[in-house]
Order: sequence, then C-alpha cells, then structure tokens
Amino acid sequence: MHDGSFSVKVRTVDGFQGAEEDVIIFSTVRSNTAGKIGFLADTNRTNVALTRAKHCLWILGNVKTLASGKTIWRQIVDDARRGAASWTPRTTRTSHAP
Repeated sequence: MHDGSFSVKVRTVDGFQGAEEDVIIFSTVRSNTAGKIGFLADTNRTNVALTRAKHCLWILGNVKTLASGKTIWRQIVDDARRGAASWTPRTTRTSHAP
C-alpha cells in the first residue's frame, strides 16, 4: 500500500550503479564553448545515467556543449530535437525539428 509520501535522493552517476528510481532528473553540469563534457564522454557512465529511470528521465544541460563533441551526446540531443523533447528557455516553448 502506497502512503502518498515520496523521497528525494541526490547521487552522482556512479552512485546509481546497480540502482533504479521511478523518476530521475539528470544534470549534465557542463557548459562551455570548447565542447568539453568531462566524465560524460565515458560511455559506461552515460549508460548508467540513461538506464536507471523506471518511468521518467529528465536531462538538464547545455545543448550546444553536449552536441558539439563526437560522442553519444550529440545523438541524444539530435534525437530529443526530432522528438520535440527539447526545450529552450529563451523561447519558452518546445522546439520542433524542421
């Protein structure tokens, strides 16, 4: 029986190894003009970050930084844009693929 309460857990990507949560809000914490994405370039860490949500995954980050490198993140950003799942605060609306 569910009592209606919920809890919030804050973890690093490594802290989610082997665990799942109903909803995950993942902050990529990368924003720079050089396109450096640090630990996000590690495919194992990216795999953990993207596969631990049971029902809903929100990814927060700088689209230009994430899409500028030759990593899986470019594909993730492109996929989000095609599926109208990308939101730009300046326009305050969902962006749509051309």
